[in-house]
Amino acid sequence: MLSFYLCQQVRRRGDNPNPVYAPVLAAPAFPAFFFRRSLRLMTEKGHSGILATNSIADGDTNRIALGLIDLGEGEITRAQLDIPWPGTAGVVVTAVHLVKGRWAGAAYLNDRRVMTISSGLTEGDVKNIHELSENQGKAFVGSYPLGEGFIVSAETAEKWIELDEKNAEVLRPYIIGKELYSLPDPRPQRWIVCFWDWSEEKAQDFPEIYSHIRRYVQPVRAKVNRPRRRKIWWQYAESQSGLYEALGQGSFLRRPRHKSRIEPIHTALVKAKTSNTWAFTFVSAGIIFDQSLAIFTFATFDIFAFLQSFVHEVWAQERGSTLKTDMSYTPSTVFTTLPFPEKLESLASIGASYYESRRQLMLGRNEGLTKIYNRFHDRNDLSTDIKDLRNLHRDLDQAVVSAYGWADIDLGHDFRDANHSTRFTLSGPARKVLLERLLNLNQERYEEDFQRGLDSQTGVRVPPNSTIQKKVTADNSGQENLFMGESSE
Repeated sequence: MLSFYLCQQVRRRGDNPNPVYAPVLAAPAFPAFFFRRSLRLMTEKGHSGILATNSIADGDTNRIALGLIDLGEGEITRAQLDIPWPGTAGVVVTAVHLVKGRWAGAAYLNDRRVMTISSGLTEGDVKNIHELSENQGKAFVGSYPLGEGFIVSAETAEKWIELDEKNAEVLRPYIIGKELYSLPDPRPQRWIVCFWDWSEEKAQDFPEIYSHIRRYVQPVRAKVNRPRRRKIWWQYAESQSGLYEALGQGSFLRRPRHKSRIEPIHTALVKAKTSNTWAFTFVSAGIIFDQSLAIFTFATFDIFAFLQSFVHEVWAQERGSTLKTDMSYTPSTVFTTLPFPEKLESLASIGASYYESRRQLMLGRNEGLTKIYNRFHDRNDLSTDIKDLRNLHRDLDQAVVSAYGWADIDLGHDFRDANHSTRFTLSGPARKVLLERLLNLNQERYEEDFQRGLDSQTGVRVPPNSTIQKKVTADNSGQENLFMGESSE
C-alpha cells in the first residue's frame, strides 16, 4: 500500500527530477525516491521503516534516498544491513528506519547501539565527499560489446591476420574478470573484433571481418531497445574510447578527445569490478578490456602498492556499491575521490616485493588470485607461503599509512568476521580512524582544487567567472533539492 500511495503522490504532484540530476535518476535509483518522499509525507516525530536492496547504501542511490538526512530533515534510528532474503531469491536487503525531525533516543546499526547513523548507513556523521582533479582520466570501466559475435577464438584471429595483415588493426586479445582472477598468469584467452568509433564504410574495408559481424552481431543488436545501438551495430554498445586513448591507442580513433597524442603504455593495473577478492594486477595495455573490469592507467609499483593496500579498501567499501554480498568497485565514486599519499614514491620497493612474491606464489601453486586470497583469508591455512603473503601485506599497509604521515595508527591486522565471512584485515578502530582522516584529506584536497580554480571533474583550470566555477561555488555554499516539486511540508 505504501508503494501504491507514493506512486499516486508522484503522479498527482507531478514531481519531476531536477534536470541537473537527471543522469543519475535511471531505473536503479528510482526506488530511492520512496525513502525521500516518505520522509516528506510524515508528520513531525513520525516514523517509517522501509526495506530495500543493499544498493540503498551506495553512490547516487544513497545520495538521493537519504540526502534529506544531511539537510537535517530527519534521522535514522535503526539500520540493518545485508539481510539475506528469506525466500528463494538470492537477494540481500537492507532495513532502514527513519524519524521526521530530531531524535533523542538510541540508534541501532546492525543491532549495535551507536550515537548516530549517517546517511551512508555508517556510524557517526560522514562529510560530503568530492571528486579530485588529480585523479581525473586515470581510472576507467572496460568496454561493453553487446554481441557475442564480436568475440572469436585465437585461431580465428590468427587466420584472419594471415589472410590480410591489415586485419590486425581491428583484432585484439580480450580479457574478462573471470580470466583475470582464475588463472595463475592472468592473460586473455580469446580475441575480439573492434571497429573503434569508425563509420560503417571504414569497417567495410575489412570485408571478411565485417561480414562476420554483420552475420552474428547485427541480428542481436536489431532486437535491443536503444536506437543508437540498433543503428550503429558494428560498434560496441559502450566503447569506452577514453580508456583506450589514455592507454595510448588514440591513433585508431576517428575523434580522439585529446589533440596531442598520448604515448602508448605497455601495462595497466586492472581489478575485477564486482568481487570480494581485493586484488590488483598488471595486464598488457594493448588489449580490449571487458566491462567487468576496472582499469587504471598506471604501470608503476608505487601505485600498485597503494591500490592493493587495505587503506584503499577501507575507502572503496565506503564509496563503492554492492551486488548481493560482493563489493562493486566503481571508479567514478571510489577512485576519483581517493586522496593519494604525498610520499607515494616511498612505496615502490614494497610494491615490487609484494607483487613478485605473489606472482611466484600463484605460479608455484598453479592458482589464480581468487584461490590465493581465499587461502589468505582462511585462518586455518598456515602454509608458510601464505603466512609470508600476510606478513608482506601487513608491511605494505604500514608503508602506506607512513606515506600519509599516519604512522601513529595501530592497524591491528588479524582475522575478523565481517559480512558473513572471515577476513584477514584491519581492526575496526583502525578502519574508523583511517576513514575519518581520508574524509578530511579529501576535503582539504578539494578546497585546494577550488583555490587553484581547477574543475574537479576534468582537472582543467577554470576561469573565475565561468559556468563551472559558479557551479563549484554554489555546491560549496549549499545543496539544492533534488526534486523540483518538493516543498517543506
